[in-house]
Amino acid sequence: MVLRSHQDIINDDLFNDFLQEGGRSESRRRGVCVAMKSFLRFLKEEKGFDFTPSQVVDYLEKEREGDSKSRTPERLWREFFSWMKPLDLARGTKRIKGVDVRSFLEYHDIRFRSGTKLPSWLRGDPRRDDAREQIIRIPEIKKLLVVQSGGDSLRFRAMLLCQLQAGFDVKTLRELKIGDVKSIDNAEPPFMIDLVRTKTNVKFRAFLGRDAMDAIMNYLKARRVGRYECAKCGTHGRVWRARCSNGHCNAPVISYYLPIDYDDPLFVTHGGGRGKDVEESYRTWLRMAAVQSGLMSEKEMEKCSRNPYAPHKIRAAFNEILRDARMPGEYREVLMAHGDKYRGAYNKFSAKKLKEIYIEFMGHLSVTEDPRLPGMEMDLEDALRRIDQLEKEKEFLEDDQIERILEELYKRRPDVKKFVEDE
Repeated sequence: MVLRSHQDIINDDLFNDFLQEGGRSESRRRGVCVAMKSFLRFLKEEKGFDFTPSQVVDYLEKEREGDSKSRTPERLWREFFSWMKPLDLARGTKRIKGVDVRSFLEYHDIRFRSGTKLPSWLRGDPRRDDAREQIIRIPEIKKLLVVQSGGDSLRFRAMLLCQLQAGFDVKTLRELKIGDVKSIDNAEPPFMIDLVRTKTNVKFRAFLGRDAMDAIMNYLKARRVGRYECAKCGTHGRVWRARCSNGHCNAPVISYYLPIDYDDPLFVTHGGGRGKDVEESYRTWLRMAAVQSGLMSEKEMEKCSRNPYAPHKIRAAFNEILRDARMPGEYREVLMAHGDKYRGAYNKFSAKKLKEIYIEFMGHLSVTEDPRLPGMEMDLEDALRRIDQLEKEKEFLEDDQIERILEELYKRRPDVKKFVEDE
């Protein structure tokens, strides 16, 4: 079965007229196009109609001309929701798709009967919506970080820590380039990046703590693409290796890594599957991680009309953690790139001043270090408790990270090292 492409749908005259109406953003237009493609797929699979958007309008107009009381639009709309119900999509996504399709039809005078409502399973019920009641702090973030999800774990952990420690929205994550972090290997925390937030068109300076820096370096190390060639037998391959993969040869080979293109997106990998969207994959991973980590059961998640651990909730956690730590609101506004109608977030404070403020509160956003201000005294009981906690976190920490944390701990409490060795 051949389904119509996005470009075919956009080129449809009636659909294009609807798309241009109302000054929709580019991302919103893509969403409307995806909704129409889903509706056309439903008509093809369930009704056998291989329609374009214009043909859908013509068909429904003829139905109404033949019978002014025809309820075909309402019936098809309800059946569209029934078709989407078993699909692995968020409830909010299903609701928006249905609303977009109805908006298109009503724009072309296919009116729905008064009282036509969303299915009951999609109507918002505040008593069942726990999305706003979830409080995300460092303990919840740690549980999300432990979840394994195959090859994408490193990428999603890096995205999660960037959101936690820099307050990025998910669009900004998508637009980060490898070149933005090219000097991160030799940098001391916090690492500063100059960016523009697309939503508010505001220039701003973001800072990454040690956890996010380590996660990005580990992710980029795993993402590097290697090649090898054997001079003896001519065997070559797409991985880095020391010896030839040919069992009859097994000679030393020349291995090398391909150079990194600094203009490539940091988190959006090319060739990762047709139509694969890192934003949607990240949202799905957060939802899955919340269930697998025990933060919510699958039944509790299904009751929520929105994911309580969606990317915007992680961004909100950045603001709330700093607010609880008593960071002044004007600095939080600038770090989150909220719009300022007078001077803009970029010019409100100098880079030096922002960095000083961030360093002062950086410990509160850490998932691996003691959440106290640098240099603050630590008693023996706190130090030993931190070492016990470190033992539990070993499964998702690199060896060099553990060594660095212990080194800092021993500097602040030299007697702890002797105490641990005696034990």
